[in-house]
This record gives sequence, structure tokens and C-alpha cells, in this order.
Amino acid sequence: MRDFIGKWRVAEMLWYNDKKEDFEWLKVEDFLAKPDIDPDYVHAAKTIMEFTDNKILMLVPIPEGVSQEEIDEAVKSGEIQLKDGMMYAECYDWKTEDGKAYFDTQEEGEVLGEKVSPWHEIEEVGDMIELMTFRFTKI
Repeated sequence: MRDFIGKWRVAEMLWYNDKKEDFEWLKVEDFLAKPDIDPDYVHAAKTIMEFTDNKILMLVPIPEGVSQEEIDEAVKSGEIQLKDGMMYAECYDWKTEDGKAYFDTQEEGEVLGEKVSPWHEIEEVGDMIELMTFRFTKI
């Protein structure tokens, strides 16, 4: 099994292709080159995912135009934390079991009356790992 500890950057993003009427993976550079991309997607493309011993931190750049006062207040209130000049509000548990890696989606629910596990396998795709709608490569 691969070594997950460390930082990973977005390499590909899942995108709905209207012409094909299907989802496809795009290299982040190709995705960002598309005209009229929603600024939220541009911001998400800059996510750095850091695996620690038992947590996954989703580090994102602080948005332009946010004042130091606003940042300080968000940190003080517990809304965000800072690390390496980036911020994170989301943090996930992760584990390995039977040679596979899993992260806690923090989602709860039932399907057809049976409880669904919040633990989702971290897929390995070539030299990348896949979580949700992103594929990451280690940096």
C-alpha cells in the first residue's frame, strides 16, 4: 500500500461534459483553462490535502480580499484554522484496514433500511488518489 502521509495537490477534477452528457476527469490545467469557470471551482482547484497520522486536512488558499481582521475573527471563533499560509475548516479521519485506506465522509444515513457506513475507500488511480470529485498527486 502506498504511503499517504504528506501533502497532495489537485491533479484532476470530475466535470460534467454537456456535449457528451456524461462526467469526465479533466486535468486541473485544462479545467482552469475553460472559459467562464465559477470562481468557487477555481478556488477548489487550489486545494492541498494533507494526510497526518490519522487526519486529512483540506487546506485552501485564503480568498483574495479577506482582511487580516476577518481571518483573525474566523480563527478565534473556530470557523477556520491556519496552516502553512492556508486555511482549513474541513478535517476528516482516515484509517487503513485490510490493506486499503478509508476516510470518514462524516455522512450518515440508510439505504433500503440498512445503515450506511461513513467510511469510503480512497481509490488509487495510477500515481493519484481519488476522493470525492478530485484526484490528487503527492507533492
